[in-house]
Amino acid sequence: MNKCGFQLVGQKKLDDIGVMANLYRHQETGARVLSLHTEDKNKVFGITFRTPPQNSTGVAHILEHSVLCGSKKYPLKEPFVELLKSSLQTFLNAMTYPDKTCYPVASTNEKDFYNLIDVYLDAVFYPLLHPYTFYQEGWHYELENPEEELSIKGVVYNEMKGAYSSPDSVLFELSQQSLFPNHVYGFDSGGHPKEIVKLTYEEFLSFHKNYYHPANSWIYFYGNDPEEKRLQCIAKYLDKFSSLKIDSSIPLQPNLNLNFKVIKQFYSASSSDDKSMFTLNWLFANDFSPEEKIALFVLEEFLIGLPGSPLRKNLIESGLGEDLAGVGLESELRQAYFSIGLKGIKEEDISKAEEIILSTLKDLSYSIDKNLLEAALNSVEFKFRENNTGAYPQGLSIMLKSLTFWLYDKDPLALFEYDKIFQNIRKKLKEDYFERLINALFLQNSHTTKVILIPKLGLFEQQNLEEKEELRKLKNSFTEEKILEIVNLTKALQSFQQRQDDPQDLAKIPTLKLKDLDSNVEKIPCVLKQLNCTSCFTHHLNTGKIVYLDLGFNLQGLSDRELILAGMLGKLLLEMGTKKRDYVDLNTDISRYTGGIYPLVLVDKHINGKPLAYFWLRTKVLESNLDKLRDILTEILTEYDFGSSKRLEEILREQKSGFEQSFIPSGHSFVLRRLKSCFNLSGVIEEYLNGIEHYFGIKHILTELKNCPEKILEDFKKIAQKVICTNRLVVNLTVETQYEARAFDIVKQITTDLNVGNITKWPNFSLLENNQGLQVSAQVNYVGKGYKLDTEFLGSSLVISRLLRTGYLWEKVRVIGGAYGAFCVMDIFQGEVYFCSYRDPNHIATLNIFDNVSQELKSLVLTNSELEKLIIATIGELEKHKLPDAKGFESMLWELKGLDIKRRQKIKDQIFNTSLKDIKSFAQKFDFLKNQKIVVLGGENTLLKLKEASFIEEIIKLN
Repeated sequence: MNKCGFQLVGQKKLDDIGVMANLYRHQETGARVLSLHTEDKNKVFGITFRTPPQNSTGVAHILEHSVLCGSKKYPLKEPFVELLKSSLQTFLNAMTYPDKTCYPVASTNEKDFYNLIDVYLDAVFYPLLHPYTFYQEGWHYELENPEEELSIKGVVYNEMKGAYSSPDSVLFELSQQSLFPNHVYGFDSGGHPKEIVKLTYEEFLSFHKNYYHPANSWIYFYGNDPEEKRLQCIAKYLDKFSSLKIDSSIPLQPNLNLNFKVIKQFYSASSSDDKSMFTLNWLFANDFSPEEKIALFVLEEFLIGLPGSPLRKNLIESGLGEDLAGVGLESELRQAYFSIGLKGIKEEDISKAEEIILSTLKDLSYSIDKNLLEAALNSVEFKFRENNTGAYPQGLSIMLKSLTFWLYDKDPLALFEYDKIFQNIRKKLKEDYFERLINALFLQNSHTTKVILIPKLGLFEQQNLEEKEELRKLKNSFTEEKILEIVNLTKALQSFQQRQDDPQDLAKIPTLKLKDLDSNVEKIPCVLKQLNCTSCFTHHLNTGKIVYLDLGFNLQGLSDRELILAGMLGKLLLEMGTKKRDYVDLNTDISRYTGGIYPLVLVDKHINGKPLAYFWLRTKVLESNLDKLRDILTEILTEYDFGSSKRLEEILREQKSGFEQSFIPSGHSFVLRRLKSCFNLSGVIEEYLNGIEHYFGIKHILTELKNCPEKILEDFKKIAQKVICTNRLVVNLTVETQYEARAFDIVKQITTDLNVGNITKWPNFSLLENNQGLQVSAQVNYVGKGYKLDTEFLGSSLVISRLLRTGYLWEKVRVIGGAYGAFCVMDIFQGEVYFCSYRDPNHIATLNIFDNVSQELKSLVLTNSELEKLIIATIGELEKHKLPDAKGFESMLWELKGLDIKRRQKIKDQIFNTSLKDIKSFAQKFDFLKNQKIVVLGGENTLLKLKEASFIEEIIKLN
């Protein structure tokens, strides 16, 4: 069959994911198209190119950024940003992988969806790729004047400096590269900072020419839009190209007899207490079938994915390290590999941990706990079938899974025949299939490496000094003409970055109109029932026979130390065991009979400013297993056993390590939480439950545990007794109507066995007073500033937040400043504004940008069309598409926060009616500041400079 120049080459109905799939090939160019039809209105499009790197200059990554900076049809500075300003998109991004570059978009609005596709197709096939775009997104030498120090700037350059500031990221890269010494996977497609500066503009252009052609493309559609419209849309672009032979194939890495070849490297330590980390790595030589690949997922879940998994358990219980290291199974590449080890381990103990790993695998090759293996299989099957992607479109998850076969010229649909695959794997549970798999993949495999990272104090400081010296010598070697050339280029680049788009070009970006949007807020069904003193919220939604049950316990009235303890309570309830059995058996049953039980600590505010702090156990289960969930939850909540100080120490060390691993990649989150504790009680509470204060609390408790273990165990028992009671309980149930009565009976049975308890008032916590620096070993900064204004805001402030993020902050902090990004958060009811940058090479300059926001808004010139776009994008962000469990949970939170439908409608009306006058009025509020605070997370030198300049008053070492 031929449609619009496409030959239908395959067709399949996939009942397991509810789609009808058509596979096409564009007759002229050979472009491959996978078209999935489903009832899901959250439509997804993606175009992917195979982009194998030949070095670590990051050319694929820089190109991924650059093609979105203007194209033939849309010759703007950044069409991508204009889409962020004006679209209802539910996903809009681009991603660079080790062997491919993906450009996906998603929207629930069909007109908006095709607008996004058109901009993206023009971007990838006809990008402008101006030299200045390369300098901005990639790298360039910078000199404001001939006398200043030479420096290197670039968005990707600074992004990767941030990535290489994280020891975990370095360990991941080294582990992968060690297994692929003769292969494209042996390079960093994202780019290594020292290699990025070797990339030339000509090589950059050549990479696009070589790989960004329809013949090297994999095009994907998912959703409820018409098939013919899809094909016509892409045919407009593909038909302009002729066939071309492109060799982008990804070969197999030849099998090598490496026998745990050792690769050692230093990482920058923050303190003398820092320890080493290591991984053992196995390359799997096979090209796996879909069934074999899912069997690998089951094996990974069995080995390390569950709390009682044998490799995880034996490594953690050894006490040699603080937490697991390594990615486990990496399955998105042509060849899968497995990586496992420990972090927080003494270098001399690595051989002991290595022996534990190998001896555990050897034991498992003879005999496997079939109950635990069945639990792992059930856990994997539940995840695959539910396809709960959280905030991401489900269609995007399916696209990425299909590419793990499709990109290597295999059937993209074979992975989704779940009934057949899981039935076959389940049969193999009774055999010795997994024992033989362990033997073949691990014990008989000699393509193995060992990667060790050793701490070295002051390494980044040393590297920065060396870089400065190299740049000084380089500058001294330049002629006056060369120096003047760099100065002129710096000025020209700044002019290029600050230029205004032509209004006629801006008008070319396809957009929706306000009339295309529903002016009414979304109504999510929500019924409130009282079960004695417990509030129960129920939401009737189509959940595919899954029951989502959330149990929340109000933490009001807890002291600072009690909050620190309560922040760990969920982990302890699930991983300390009960009076009936140990944590291994408990978690085996959780995975065998449910979709998981997930602890969550959530802090928010009522619209009146009152803090809301809850500890949640979020659960999911098939309706047929509700009784099993009842029994498990009752056991967890009433028969917990906090009796083992050894097990407690293992959990606390894992928690501590998790925080330390997050400081670099998620520095902006820690800065934002810290800032909020300067302005409101909720911020202080969140600090104790999940912020820097919680981290210090874990460290302190670990010290106390060595001296008085009985007291610490008793403290945790007391906090569990205080929190787990019906007076504090809120129940949230998202369920199909026919299962509600049974689910509610289960809730009644669970609450029957709980104590009543009581709630007291919050203590008088003190707000954070000093401007602070949070010191880590990093080459980039996370710069934050908060402002307290003497008023609550209108809904229009959300439009202003969008305006700043996609306009002023994007241009000043990211484009010109070279940071990876910046954002603005507003509390519209309490008059608080927060700004934060991430992976930022600057500090004082960024703070000055934040301070200039009010002047920027006062002088703002904005057309009605531009304002309408911002309003549309704000509505899109406010009403993002959500899956049923997220809808039910958000609806319950609205009720807890006092956001009834009338108030939510008022906010939406204010957004719809936002005017330039509202924006100017908001800017005037900065003239009456009540308070402002600064928090910066960064390296020692940065913080010392900020302190010397009186921007911060104290520096707190985090490690």
